[in-house]
Amino acid sequence: MSNLQAMVMNVTSAIPTPIVAAEGSNYWQSVSQSIANAIDSALPYVWILVSLAIIGVGLLCIIGSDRSKEVAKSKFVYICVGAALVLAAAYIGKGITSALNGAGDWSSVVN
Repeated sequence: MSNLQAMVMNVTSAIPTPIVAAEGSNYWQSVSQSIANAIDSALPYVWILVSLAIIGVGLLCIIGSDRSKEVAKSKFVYICVGAALVLAAAYIGKGITSALNGAGDWSSVVN
């Protein structure tokens, strides 16, 4: 194998292969299923972050000074609103992808 052939092989091996839909499904169902899988894998980490933030605010309220207690109380509202927005977006996204995949009902979203 010449140097030129080796260089061509290195370049072509670095090019990503296109996404091929599974047998019997179309491309968009494959994409929506990939999105749903990504959301499913990220949700436990979101719950962990929300739990840690609430625990941190609780600890500040218990052992903090008066100023830190006031800051913790104000941050608690932001944590709850942010968590609600992220989790609602995640579950709405799961619902949209299940609708695109032909599930037809929203009961499969929570499962």
